[in-house]
Order: sequence, then structure tokens, then C-alpha cells
Amino acid sequence: MKKKRTYIIVFILLFIIYMLGFKSINYSISSMLLPGKLDSYPYLNEGVSSEHYEIKFLYTGLSNIDFDTKSMNTIVETAHVNDETLGYYKYNNQGELLDSFRTDSSFVTNFYPGGTLFGKDYYVEWAINGDKTKKPFAGFLNMDFKMDAAVWDENFQKFYAAADFVHYYPSENWHYLTFYFRINGTWTALNTLENDDRIYQDMSSENKLDFKNFKQKGNQFVPLKSSITDKYPLLSYKHNNNYEGIKYNWEGSKEPITLNYFKKEFIAGEAAYTNIPLSWGGTGYFTLKYKNELLNFKEVGAKDIGFFKKAEFHINLYTTPQPWFNKTELAFINVSYTSSLVDRGGEGLYVIKRKR
Repeated sequence: MKKKRTYIIVFILLFIIYMLGFKSINYSISSMLLPGKLDSYPYLNEGVSSEHYEIKFLYTGLSNIDFDTKSMNTIVETAHVNDETLGYYKYNNQGELLDSFRTDSSFVTNFYPGGTLFGKDYYVEWAINGDKTKKPFAGFLNMDFKMDAAVWDENFQKFYAAADFVHYYPSENWHYLTFYFRINGTWTALNTLENDDRIYQDMSSENKLDFKNFKQKGNQFVPLKSSITDKYPLLSYKHNNNYEGIKYNWEGSKEPITLNYFKKEFIAGEAAYTNIPLSWGGTGYFTLKYKNELLNFKEVGAKDIGFFKKAEFHINLYTTPQPWFNKTELAFINVSYTSSLVDRGGEGLYVIKRKR
């Protein structure tokens, strides 16, 4: 028994020595192989620039980004978690902050592609025309859900045909939808009948609920998708955002952001009980290709231990889609860290803009 215990102790000591050596050797080799030219790459929040473009920090936390196809402005939506409100920030094509707007608890919807925010008995068109006034609806029908079904259908068909913008939003219990119709420059609201059998859920739809045979109308704003995951930001009003997305090749030379090197610096994940290392944490050195220019930066990420494992990063790039890409100067980068990574204070949303 004593001999067996001795073997166990020796094994544990050898394992500890091996693990210490395993880590140290990997850190040393990783540092030695780092190309010298990459060592000067700044973190995103330290200021990144090329000849004509620069990257600047904007906000910490969740964000959503919408491009105005008429004014060429961009609306950035951020969540103020402590007081449960949303902030909206309007930037022009040069990246200058033009104006901002903040919701309160009386708002019932967040941003829509038409650019209008809706409250319980009003609407605000600040994103479109800068007006922060809460304007009353031209009418709000079926608020008490007592409208006759035939009368409801007659009103609905009339409003839908006359409106240039149509949006709808589900109630908290999902028993009905509220339709919003813009007719001759003003908005009219109409509740559906409760539990109308035309209300349904389509998991492939970008809406929480849909209304059979009638789609929303009017898209002045285009929500931006990530070029990395092909998904909308977490704060997006788009509903079908839970799919896996694309598998981004960080080392692909044709990708908009290319990983040049991953430097191992710490253990990011360990097996339960045994503490056997499962993944490295460290710094990735990147090149962003934007408007025929190269912007170099570094950010933290992780890589599973193994010869053929790829490094992973929570970095997303949002650019204006065609046909507007060549007409705009702005793009955005969002960075987040998992709990296993070192929080170096760089999380948040960044803007890529032309130097002034």
C-alpha cells in the first residue's frame, strides 16, 4: 500500500512538472515564432489606422446597426441595461454624430425598417426626419377587441391597400398583433382580433409572429449583418437569428479580416477535476481589408489544444451591403470576450471611418 501511494505521489509530481513545462515551452515557442512586424500591432481601443481610414471606439454593450438608404445616415441602437431603455445615435456618412434619442418605458416597439418607433398611443419619426415629438395616431381601432370580424376585415383591407408602410408587432402574450399603417404621412394603429387564426409563427421568418397572406411593407432602413457570422447583432429586431451561421475561416486570404498569427499566452479552458488544459488563450494578430486599404490590429481569443485546431474570436464586422457599399465610408466592428478570456477592456462597438 505504501509503495502504491509513493507511485501515485511521484506520478502527480511528474505530471505537475510536465504541465508546467508544457505550458512554458508552448508560451516560449509561440513568442519566438511571432513575426517581428506583428508585435507593433495595436489593440482596437488603442487606435488603429491606415492611410485614409481609422477605427474609433463608440460604445460598450449590445448594439444594433441600421443604414438609411435615403439619407445615407446610420442609426446605432444601444441597450441601457440599468434603466431598461434604448438609446439611438445617428451618424452621417463621415462618422460624425448628428443627434441622439432615448426611449422611455412607454414605448412598445424598438426600431423598425421603416424608421419609426411606436408607443402605446403615439409614434416618433426621429430616425427619418429628426423630429422627437410623440405624435398621436390618426386613429387606433379595436383597442377593446370588440370590433365585428367583418368590420375588422373591411378596415384592414382598406388600410393595407392605402398604406406605403405597414408594420405589426405582437402583444406580450402573443394573443394578437398590433398593425401600424402609414397613410398620407400619418400613422393609424389597428389591433387584430384576439387569437385570430391568421396569426402564426414561422421559424424561418424574421418576425416573431406573422399574419397569413399579408407581409410588412416599406424598408427605408437596412439592418446590417455580420460579415463574419452572417448573423444580425444580438440586439437586432430580426427574429430568426438563432441559426448556427457561417463557419468563418480566420486564416482565409480572401476574407475581410485575416488572422496572421495566434500567440499562446495562458490556459483558457481546463478539464473538470483533472485540470488538463483544453484550450489556449492568447492574442490574435489581424489584417482588416477595407476600401483597398489594410488596417492591422490585435485582439484576444482562444484556440483548442491540438495540431489542427483553429483559433476562434468574437469579432464581427458590419459593412453596408450592395448596392450602397461603394457609396458609403462607414463600417463597424463589435468585439466581445467569453468568460474564459482576459477582459482587457476592449469590448464594445467600433466605427471604421475615413480620416478627416
